[in-house]
Amino acid sequence: MQLPTKEQIKTIAVVVLIIIVTILATLKLNSYINQKTEPKETIMTQEEVQNPEKLRQEVNKNSGANLDTYQSREVTNTVTKIIERDRKPDTTIETNGTEYLTKAKAYANEQKADAYVIAPAKGETKEVKDINKTDVVNLNQYNIEAYSQHQLGIAYYSDKNITVDYQQQVKVFGKHMYVGPAIKIDKDKDVQLGAKVTIPF
Repeated sequence: MQLPTKEQIKTIAVVVLIIIVTILATLKLNSYINQKTEPKETIMTQEEVQNPEKLRQEVNKNSGANLDTYQSREVTNTVTKIIERDRKPDTTIETNGTEYLTKAKAYANEQKADAYVIAPAKGETKEVKDINKTDVVNLNQYNIEAYSQHQLGIAYYSDKNITVDYQQQVKVFGKHMYVGPAIKIDKDKDVQLGAKVTIPF
């Protein structure tokens, strides 16, 4: 096995340093941008939250999630299973008619949700829009992660070149995309550094 030369070690060290700086800069940029794109709650009935097209329209109106038809169907299929099976929630929050929206927003931000929907739980007869300050009601909150926060890519080519890239999700003007460093290693073990941008559509 051939050990790397001093020059290759220096190159790898520089690449690693640049990757770390790029990741930190991307995270900082993402944090700054997302301060201005926090999702607003989406209030729906139990029937509406199981309608893919209605869900897609309302969620996209109140957030930067930009759900497509496939994603909205996935969400409504999951919601329908939760309702039909009366599945217990991952987290239970006690609140009142005055503070439930504030607590819902805080929980969505804690979970880094791209969007969140509030709807009556199974068996609840009162709609969210009709809640009074003193009402005791049972609501479900559905946090939606439309896009994963990170992506790691590895590719191997027939000419024995290898590329590795790490990307962090960012939002620019409400559009989701992934940005991050990429490394190319050719068959002679030469290392090249680049950047990769992925734009879902």
